[in-house]
Amino acid sequence: MSIQSPAKCEIRSVIRYLVWKGKTPVEVYNEVKTAYGDKGMNRTSVFKWCREFKNGRTSVHDDQRSGRPSILTDDIVEKIENALRDDRRLTVDKLSAMFPQISRSLLHETITETLGYRKLSARWVPKQLTDQHKLNRVEAGQEFLRRYKLHGDEFLRSIVTGDETWRTSATSKGGTKGEMRRDKASQDPQHEAGVPIKRAIRPVLRQPSQAPTNPCPSDFVSSLDPQGSSGLPITFHHPLPAA
Repeated sequence: MSIQSPAKCEIRSVIRYLVWKGKTPVEVYNEVKTAYGDKGMNRTSVFKWCREFKNGRTSVHDDQRSGRPSILTDDIVEKIENALRDDRRLTVDKLSAMFPQISRSLLHETITETLGYRKLSARWVPKQLTDQHKLNRVEAGQEFLRRYKLHGDEFLRSIVTGDETWRTSATSKGGTKGEMRRDKASQDPQHEAGVPIKRAIRPVLRQPSQAPTNPCPSDFVSSLDPQGSSGLPITFHHPLPAA
């Protein structure tokens, strides 16, 4: 049974003790979650206090502040984080409409500095790799090794990676056409020979719901299937694993 209506200083005292015991922030958060349930402290605040106590802080009470009190409370920070988890494509404009009491600059600072998110491929993603991200990289690397053992250097030569908005592919008319942005006035339906990219590729490896920071600039790695009869590119929906 979780402890009901705990005081902030009580939870902070528990965090201070667990940090002194050498617990990691994740372990501290799990302990707080077990003891206090939903009435306890959110993950972001637990990590912040772990960092404070690790850096030598001893007081569990709020510091004395001058001027107007901050409207950015732990509860609002938690609501912002929950909104981002529900929809990672939220823009600052939409979040500003959801939290009108917070300025846009403070809202952006909260997302990027306090919560540690960054914008990647039009969605907010955490900077740190999760265990699932690491597992996906291992599986992608194993799949690449398997294909290399089957096809050798031919497979390596067929790998293409990049961040362009169009891709060439073989067509039934014998040529290769790329789907590019063109002036609508110059488009002639009778001369369209491009193959839509959704038909030209097929998924081979699953793509995670959120792509973490990666040295490879592309979220996709495509390759011509040496055994395929269509000659069309296939796409690995996962970034190349880091060397």
